[in-house]
Amino acid sequence: MTAKARRLTATIAVLTLIVCGWSGFVAYVDQLSRSAQAAPPQFQFQIPAGWTDVTHDASWRDIASALSKPFAKDAELLVLASEAKDVSSSAPLFLAVRVKQPLDLEETLSRAKTGAAGAAFSSSSAERVQIDGAPAVRVIGTPLSIGAPLTFLVYYVQGGLGGAAILIYMAGSEEFPRYQSLFEASAQAMEGAAALPWYVQAKLEVSRYEGLIVLILCLLGLALQMLKQDRDLEGMLTPEQQAELDAFQKQDAGLGGLSQSIRSPRRP
Repeated sequence: MTAKARRLTATIAVLTLIVCGWSGFVAYVDQLSRSAQAAPPQFQFQIPAGWTDVTHDASWRDIASALSKPFAKDAELLVLASEAKDVSSSAPLFLAVRVKQPLDLEETLSRAKTGAAGAAFSSSSAERVQIDGAPAVRVIGTPLSIGAPLTFLVYYVQGGLGGAAILIYMAGSEEFPRYQSLFEASAQAMEGAAALPWYVQAKLEVSRYEGLIVLILCLLGLALQMLKQDRDLEGMLTPEQQAELDAFQKQDAGLGGLSQSIRSPRRP
C-alpha cells in the first residue's frame, strides 16, 4: 500500500469514528427523551397589578391571537390581561402562551440579536436571564408584522421537556417606559419554569454542528472513492512495476517534487 493510500485509510478511520460517535450520541439522547415523562408544565403567572384578567372574554380573543402569532405559532393561550376595560388593539396587554416543544434559547437569542430571516421583531435589546431559576431570553423591540407603534417585552421561558412559555407584554411606544418596571416584576413572579435535562441541552448544542457532520460525510465518501481508485491502480501494476513506482516516489519526494516542476514548467 502506498503512502497516499495509508493516509487515506487513516483519514477514513478518523471520519468514521466521528460519524459513529455522533450517531450513537443522537440515538442515546432520543432513547432518554422517550423514556422521560414529558408532562405539560404547570405554569403560574402574575397579572400586572391593577390589570383585568380577560382570558375568557371572547371579544379579546381575536386581538390576542393576532398579537401573539408573530412570536409563537400553534401556541395555547393561558392568560390574557389588559389595563383597559374596553376592547382595544392599542391598549397595554399581557399575554402568556404555552408551546408544546422546548425552546432552543440560543437560536432565539441569535435571531433577536441579528434580525435573521424568520425573526418576528426588530429588537433593541436581547439577553439571557433567569426566570424562576430556569434559563430564559428577554427581548425588547418592535413587532415587524404589526403596523401599530407598539413596543414589547417578551420572555421566552424554558419549561422542561413538556414545553415552554412565552410571556408577551405590549404597550404603545411612548407609554412603554412607564410600564416596563411593572412588566418585569410580573415576569419575575412567574412559577413553573424548569431547565431542560442535560442530555437534551447537549443535543441542542451539538445540533448546531450538523452542517459540519454533513461535510464530514461528503469527505468520507470522497476519500473512499480516492482509495478505491488508488487500489485499482495498484492492481494494474506488476510487483516489479510497483517497486519501481515506490522507489521513484521516494526519490521524487527527496528532491522536493522535482518531477512535478519538470512536468509543469513556469512560463517566463
